[in-house]
Amino acid sequence: MNLPDINSSNEIEKSWADWLEKQKQLYRQGVLQGENRNQFISVAREFQIELREPSEVFSNQCNNFRNFMRSRERR
Repeated sequence: MNLPDINSSNEIEKSWADWLEKQKQLYRQGVLQGENRNQFISVAREFQIELREPSEVFSNQCNNFRNFMRSRERR
């Protein structure tokens, strides 16, 4: 099943696509907590929406920073 498209001509589909993007952003930022977070994870699993854990995002950023600093040392 295709997820709603933000570029759709259907206003209802566009509004759901917008909602989905906002929820994904809140999830990644760690803003969604408790039952809201659990419900969103459940929806994501049901409709195969890829979510990355906020801690995974932070770990990736730390690794990217580490790589950046190491590359500066080599210059």
